[in-house]
Amino acid sequence: MAPPPQRVQSDFDPTYEKLQNYQLHPAESRPHPHHAAPPNIGYGIPQFGGGGYMPGPQPLHQQHMALGYPPEARGPPQTKRPPESRGPPETRGPPQSKRPPESRGPPELRGPPETRGPPTQYQAPELEPVMPRPPPPAVRQVGWSCPKCTFINKPRRPGCEICSADRPLDYQIPEDIPMDADEARIVAGLQGSEDLFQQFEEAEKQKQERERAENFQALLQAEEEALITNEEEFDCPICFDTVEPGEGVTLRNCLHRFCKLCLKQSIMQSPDAEVKCPYKDNDYECNAPLPEREIKQLVTKEELQDLYKRGLREAESAAANSYHCKTTDCEGFCFYEDEVNHFHAKSVGR
Repeated sequence: MAPPPQRVQSDFDPTYEKLQNYQLHPAESRPHPHHAAPPNIGYGIPQFGGGGYMPGPQPLHQQHMALGYPPEARGPPQTKRPPESRGPPETRGPPQSKRPPESRGPPELRGPPETRGPPTQYQAPELEPVMPRPPPPAVRQVGWSCPKCTFINKPRRPGCEICSADRPLDYQIPEDIPMDADEARIVAGLQGSEDLFQQFEEAEKQKQERERAENFQALLQAEEEALITNEEEFDCPICFDTVEPGEGVTLRNCLHRFCKLCLKQSIMQSPDAEVKCPYKDNDYECNAPLPEREIKQLVTKEELQDLYKRGLREAESAAANSYHCKTTDCEGFCFYEDEVNHFHAKSVGR
């Protein structure tokens, strides 16, 4: 086994002086008080005459760990000594005295058992009830929160500054919050916009009233006229020709438009005495009757008399109690009744 480490002897070596006081040689080995140590293990005190400073002695339990001793044979680890117990005896401080057990604890339990008094019951001091901390005051939100982007807008702003969403309808503008410069500008702009909107509404209302009056006058004028002509060109649905303004006719009852020639021919060729609108297509056929005043403006007097005669013949043939005059070429007829036995025909004087 290697010899213990050596170090150079200094002018004052307390470890070396301590070993000399106990009459121990530096190279001698000292066994552990609980077991026999090997003869070649010492305190690691360096011998004199070395070439340099070497580490000092190690505790026994560290040496036993290095040699592989079991834990139960190593002994308790050495603790560090307090500063006042280190160094030579003349430099150490006074030892700290420990209090005896009789002087520990409360006053009534100190001293010998026969001199101790009865233990006093500990009474906890009365503590004042702890009041709960009041909740923090609610922070008043100034402005309205946008329902889309949750941005807090100023109270008097009509729309969101971020997403332009409308202000909630149920939001009430607080009256105790003063108006800042931006809100004043917004309110002034809104007031100006409202004034312009009111002016626009008044102008539109006057315009509608004027147009309504003009339309009423045009309706009265058209009612006085027997025939309503077209004001713009169109294509006749019968002859498919382009009809210039004023050359066509607009019927009153159905507002269908035809050229005058086609409408006149339709009147003269109508199989019925009651002339109907000639409009007809693949999906719809108009049955609106033509007024007599429109027919008078389209046909001549002779043609109108023929229409009257046609109507009389249809009425005579349709009636069950009709009677025609027996005179040759007489067009008169009558409707006989039980109480009437004679009929006077004005056309023949009989």
